[in-house]
Amino acid sequence: MITALEQRLGSLSEGLPKLPAGAVAWLTRWAWLISLVVGILFALDAVQLARLATELGSSLAGIFFVSTHVTSELYLAAALTAVFAVLYIAATGPLKRGRYRGWRLIFVGTVLQLAFGIVIAIFVGVGGVLETLIEIAIGWYLLFQIRPNFAAQD
Repeated sequence: MITALEQRLGSLSEGLPKLPAGAVAWLTRWAWLISLVVGILFALDAVQLARLATELGSSLAGIFFVSTHVTSELYLAAALTAVFAVLYIAATGPLKRGRYRGWRLIFVGTVLQLAFGIVIAIFVGVGGVLETLIEIAIGWYLLFQIRPNFAAQD
């Protein structure tokens, strides 16, 4: 399924405007560092979500006014965000070596983010879906601009 989606998006991206060669080279060279920074930010978000869930679950106001369902959702969000962090951080080594495997980890991470964003939007509201779709579309555009530089390596 991931391979089919990647091939389909690759075909679609061929018709989009291309970034200048210098921008593609810069993104390719520094993709590992961008991935590391994004991974760290996801890790910090995961810790913050877990902390919030813990504080809500143990506070007097949380006990009376916040359902355990909300606390469970926050822990689930923290766990999924931690998965994103692991994927992005795990991709840094292969990306630094110019390996396709690193590119693929980032792509899988964005697919999971899209799925997670849609599921959250079902429970929270439609506003988040539009933001998630825009973020993923921009991410996929940039990813598929640099993909040929990694796909040829493996």
